[in-house]
Amino acid sequence: MLDSFELSKLKRKYGDEKVLVVPKNLLNGVPDRFHQGRLNRNLTSNIFLANTFIYRYEAEYNNAFYQLIPYIIVTNKNEDKFYVTERISGEERLKGNYQLGASGHVNPIDLDINNTLERAALREMNEELFIKDSNEKLYYYGTVQDSYSKTSEHLGIVYIYHCDHVSVREEENLNGKWLDIFNLVVKYEMFESWARLIIDHLYTNYTKTKNTLVLDYKKMKAK
Repeated sequence: MLDSFELSKLKRKYGDEKVLVVPKNLLNGVPDRFHQGRLNRNLTSNIFLANTFIYRYEAEYNNAFYQLIPYIIVTNKNEDKFYVTERISGEERLKGNYQLGASGHVNPIDLDINNTLERAALREMNEELFIKDSNEKLYYYGTVQDSYSKTSEHLGIVYIYHCDHVSVREEENLNGKWLDIFNLVVKYEMFESWARLIIDHLYTNYTKTKNTLVLDYKKMKAK
């Protein structure tokens, strides 16, 4: 529990931003690390029917809730390369860090009767990346969380998006590039924790399928 001083710092930082949350007791049983595919029906319903927004300063470091974070992996149509971004400017401690995919919080502007999470995912992706000549759909891939991190109150809802032509919007701060599975492994330690968990899964699939990268999400469009 944060004290009043820490809470006031977060309030100044995030202002009136509200984010989508689900009480953790409704998602008891979500596996740690990366989990491919659907969860049981009850957990899936609680995730995809979530419609509770609270102030972000109240949600941060609050272990009563999961903040739901759409996490979009952009892969080419052959599914043998992934688009990643490298921080080249800005905050010094983040320089050289790699990000797999686009991600961000869900805000009230994303609220949609059909699929709030998918709408938020598309918004985040298009805020961070230029997606060219593609009318592809998002495909639900799984969930990711790191219960040992300092931000264990976040739950990633992972999607796959196919696109052969993509670039970064913030060219002064980010460098975008395509990497195959080998180079994801080479750069492994430079990625944030969720990305490393997903790379673990991708590489395990690669070795199990005799050096063929198989995402095997079975075209499961999020509902």
